[in-house]
Amino acid sequence: MKNLNIHKLIAEKRILTILKVAFVALAYSHTAAAWEIPNPFAGDDLDAILGNIADFVIKIGIPLLILAIVVIGFMLVSAQGSEEKLRKAKGAFFWLIIGAVIILGARIIAGIISSLADALSS
Repeated sequence: MKNLNIHKLIAEKRILTILKVAFVALAYSHTAAAWEIPNPFAGDDLDAILGNIADFVIKIGIPLLILAIVVIGFMLVSAQGSEEKLRKAKGAFFWLIIGAVIILGARIIAGIISSLADALSS
């Protein structure tokens, strides 16, 4: 029993260390200029505003997706056969895929909204 708790504690510390390293690598992988985010609501027309918002969502969403993939991977590994933990990890992975589709399709979604607004205004 004691041995199992020690191994569990060591595994948790390793996971936290890897997450810290991944976060620091993400934070320092870009220069300050790459992290400069313009005002997403600046623009003359709806197309420009929606394009800026889509760019903002993509710029913020991609690093969050990478971090979420790492976290969900560790959730799957640390489940160790537990049905409840495995179910939670699979649910988180499902919502990760939904979020990734939305983030990666932000430009397409902006184009659809813009074309619908143009069609309604005509």
